[in-house]
Amino acid sequence: MEKPIQRAIRKLEQLAVNTDVQGNSASSILTETGHFLRYDLPEIIAILQDAKNELERKTTSVGAEVAN
Repeated sequence: MEKPIQRAIRKLEQLAVNTDVQGNSASSILTETGHFLRYDLPEIIAILQDAKNELERKTTSVGAEVAN
C-alpha cells in the first residue's frame, strides 16, 4: 500500500511530466494544471501538514525523553 507521502511525491512527479513543455500542448498543460490545483494540491498540502505535525510530535517526545 502506498504511503501518503509517496502519493504526494507521485502526484507532483506526474504534474511535472504532464506539464513539461516538451511533448504537451498548451491546452493539455492548462487542463492538467487546473486539475492539479482543484483536486491534487489540497490533498498534497494536507499530507505535508500531517507529516510536519508527526515529525514535530516525534521531535517533541524525543526532546522530553532526553530532558528526563
